[in-house]
Amino acid sequence: MATPTAKPAPAGELGSSQVESDSALSLMARLPDSIATRKVAILAANGVAVEDVNGIKKQLADEGAEGLLIAPSMAPIKALDGSMLSPDAMLNGMPSVTVDAVVVAGGEGSVKALSASGLGLYYVQEAYKHLKPILAISEGRELLAKAGIPEEEGVILVDEVLAVSLPLRDALLSHRVWDRDTRANQMPA
Repeated sequence: MATPTAKPAPAGELGSSQVESDSALSLMARLPDSIATRKVAILAANGVAVEDVNGIKKQLADEGAEGLLIAPSMAPIKALDGSMLSPDAMLNGMPSVTVDAVVVAGGEGSVKALSASGLGLYYVQEAYKHLKPILAISEGRELLAKAGIPEEEGVILVDEVLAVSLPLRDALLSHRVWDRDTRANQMPA
């Protein structure tokens, strides 16, 4: 096969584009009007508040999104009320880059276990770094504090699962927390 001998463009134009922007390539030009098909990680371990997990899953399902229970292992999780929950994935099996947002469910035992886990801390730090919305319910905010995640836009703190729906939906509709970009580059994850 013959190879070209001439350069494809003059030297001053190599590596540059004549197109300033293109809405077909822009995430922000085509923001959705619903959160259907979005995937949200719900972090939990033994001692989780089952009402948080079930409440978030229902709120997301009602809008066509999916809540995935992410745990330290695939072993069943024993909730505060004694019920058993089956994880959808492990912390190191479905990293935060594969979901659209992260929720830390409440429950003192669950949050302590996640806070003592390098994988738990890294999960939320990585989500922060990748500009994902992060929501913590009640004790869940302790994991964020231990991970060094500041209270700011896109980091939603609520006291109960009933307060989750609108803030999480609005954050998911924005796709990412773009204002966080400079600070996120300082996160070690």
